Amino acid sequence: MVKKCIVTSCIVIKDGKILLLFHNKLQKWMYPGGHVEENETPYEAVLRETKEETGYNVSIIGAKPLGLKKNKEAVEMPMPEMVLYEDVPYKTGRHMHFDFVYLGIAKGKRGRLAKGESTKFMWVTEKDIAGLYTFNNIRKILRYTFKEIKQRRIRS
Repeated sequence: MVKKCIVTSCIVIKDGKILLLFHNKLQKWMYPGGHVEENETPYEAVLRETKEETGYNVSIIGAKPLGLKKNKEAVEMPMPEMVLYEDVPYKTGRHMHFDFVYLGIAKGKRGRLAKGESTKFMWVTEKDIAGLYTFNNIRKILRYTFKEIKQRRIRS
């Protein structure tokens, strides 16, 4: 049986570079992220997962097109940059991930690598993408993100 999951990811930006982690289970370079827990919104999950995996707090830079202020009826949260369906080949079986991918600016000078899921991390530039051992869709997303950093003049 295929497990269906809601997950979030954060493309962490600092000084014009993007933070990647080496995912132990998948043996690939990836940006941080993970499953949305019960009673948690995707926005709350992306902040939690990014902090847990990297040590960085992030400012999410997603749009809020309606400009709603917090009230009893509705709260407008930053939009993800994209939502992806991903077929993830875990050793224990296939997972169907619906991934809310956010852009975030790293706050603070140093992060720390969480124990367990990843063994190493690195900050990459656009020039590094071609040589990365990762999934093709991640390469495409990284290229898109570097283009957006330039076009939107995202500062970190």
